[in-house]
Amino acid sequence: AEPVIEYVSWRSPARLAGFQKGDVIISADGKPIERRAALMHQLGNKYAGDRITLGVRRGEERIEKELVLVGELPKFAWPM
Repeated sequence: AEPVIEYVSWRSPARLAGFQKGDVIISADGKPIERRAALMHQLGNKYAGDRITLGVRRGEERIEKELVLVGELPKFAWPM
């Protein structure tokens, strides 16, 4: 299946990098990504703290951003 971003967690690396629901991941560290399995394979040798550059397609626009992987997402807390 096509690697579409279905949800972007609050305060996640994806959100901080500016990715949005509906973006389609087209590359990871310069390598083309056409299926979710290819993305998972590319992420398989990465650890928390590693950097990865993801390319996405948003409509007709192409966007490339670097993000830092985390081992665990921060827990959601309502703003006070």
